[in-house]
Amino acid sequence: MVSVPQTWEQAPDSWWLSLDDTSVHVWLVDIDQMTPYLADLAALLDETELQRAERFPFELHRIEYVTAHGILRVLLGSYLAKPSSGIRFAHGAYGKPSIDGESGAVPLRFNMSHSHWQHIVYAISTSRDVGVDVEQQRDLDDAEALAQRYFSPRERAAVCAAPFQERLAAFFRCWTRKEAYIKATGLGFSMPLDAFDVTLGRGEPARLIEVRHRAQDAIRWTMTDLPPIPSHTSALVVEGSDWEPSCWSWTPVQMERALSHVS
Repeated sequence: MVSVPQTWEQAPDSWWLSLDDTSVHVWLVDIDQMTPYLADLAALLDETELQRAERFPFELHRIEYVTAHGILRVLLGSYLAKPSSGIRFAHGAYGKPSIDGESGAVPLRFNMSHSHWQHIVYAISTSRDVGVDVEQQRDLDDAEALAQRYFSPRERAAVCAAPFQERLAAFFRCWTRKEAYIKATGLGFSMPLDAFDVTLGRGEPARLIEVRHRAQDAIRWTMTDLPPIPSHTSALVVEGSDWEPSCWSWTPVQMERALSHVS
């Protein structure tokens, strides 16, 4: 069984990072802490990314995008031991990003998620696909309607069976686990969310119960919660079960160290 740390730990002192086949590295970023470095991060983006950032109508969206994609380049550059600005991306049939084959000899799989201009979470591996999702816990007037529309019958019944004060938390546990799974597969929302079941009960371990028409997926993928993030719910899905996670906080100290290495 995969054992996830209970807290976000201090990152390694060494800037150049490495992964083996049994490791999955997860990074947590507080967007507000990265605001002083926005110009440095923007300088790492390619022309397509910069154009997309400029199209956002609201400044908060632009900051979130530049921060998320700039730090992604910084992290990948560290694992690949190459300039962050030189990394090129490709996209799968359903939009999942990957590193272009010419960008480095080291195979890396990655995924990221961000929530309401507060946090970004990255998952990075070498030989196995990963998916991650983080959602801010917030009041949703239409949570039950969304559950009726997107969740499977088993999941809808579990949400309704939860005590009233617990239903919103159950909804977010279900949503993050489902989204992490469809991101890991690379199918995204081309896979109907009601085509598979996940656990969502309070205290119940995160698990992919059943995937209709893809029966082997329930044993192919491992699903787990991440260490607590205040006012947020998060989930990680990784291919296989023989892997060990490391969960680290990305801090201004890390950012300063990165800026002395990236270009």
